[in-house]
Amino acid sequence: MKGTEGRYKLIGSTASPYALKLRALMRYRRIAFDWVIMTKALRKQTEHLRPNLIPVLQYPDGTFRGETTVLAYDLKVGTRDDLSFQRIGHSPSSAISLRTLPTNGR
Repeated sequence: MKGTEGRYKLIGSTASPYALKLRALMRYRRIAFDWVIMTKALRKQTEHLRPNLIPVLQYPDGTFRGETTVLAYDLKVGTRDDLSFQRIGHSPSSAISLRTLPTNGR
């Protein structure tokens, strides 16, 4: 495909809530990617991944990775969200825990 160098390729299915979640996350973070439906040929290319489930993300360097949660954290590194955590001196995990604190019994 012309013009797809340097882009991620998100391989999934509209029947997978995890693939749709990762697609939404990538759109929210404005990460350039191509949405591709899993085929038998792509399944063969990704058979080495464990677990061999969708979604699968192909990185611009050609490597494949699975595991939605790991991908979400990996994609956060270097994005605007990640930089804001670094500026205020918090890690993403500590910021999440702060949001879950109760507020004055309400």
